[in-house]
Amino acid sequence: GNRRGKNRKHINLLIVFAVSGLWHGASWNFIIWGLFFGVLLVAALVGGAAFVVDLLKGNDIYEGVHVGIVDVSGMNRRKAIDAVTAVYGGSAARQDLVIRIGDKNFTLSAEECPITYDLERSVTNACQYGRTGSIFTRIADVWRAREEGAKVEMPVEVNDVTLLKQM
Repeated sequence: GNRRGKNRKHINLLIVFAVSGLWHGASWNFIIWGLFFGVLLVAALVGGAAFVVDLLKGNDIYEGVHVGIVDVSGMNRRKAIDAVTAVYGGSAARQDLVIRIGDKNFTLSAEECPITYDLERSVTNACQYGRTGSIFTRIADVWRAREEGAKVEMPVEVNDVTLLKQM
């Protein structure tokens, strides 16, 4: 019964949903269908209804996702690009860059540095966070982002031709 704690209640719900799937048809598809909705119900009970709504909502970036130091939670793609661009611009260099090759040093000022952040790819990765893999992986990713935060790395692009010309 359900008087033996929350874990037992959740197991009972999964059993009921699996049996209801079996009741709809004697096939693994129906059992999996029942278990799928049982898992969604248990997730709603464990994480609250807001968690399941977050998981199933549109294209907004999930709560707790950051691109670099920018919190892009709840933003759509365009707003996230604007927010990240406002902080990072395009240049990855904030100070002069010294490149040492052998015993020679080459100094590039921040303005002439051919290293830039790939902001579009960073925001795309933030939009995709929690939207790939199995339903269980997705639930775990969204839950982790909400509870612990998730940081999307800022990939950089290097213009090799410009770099070599400046050296």
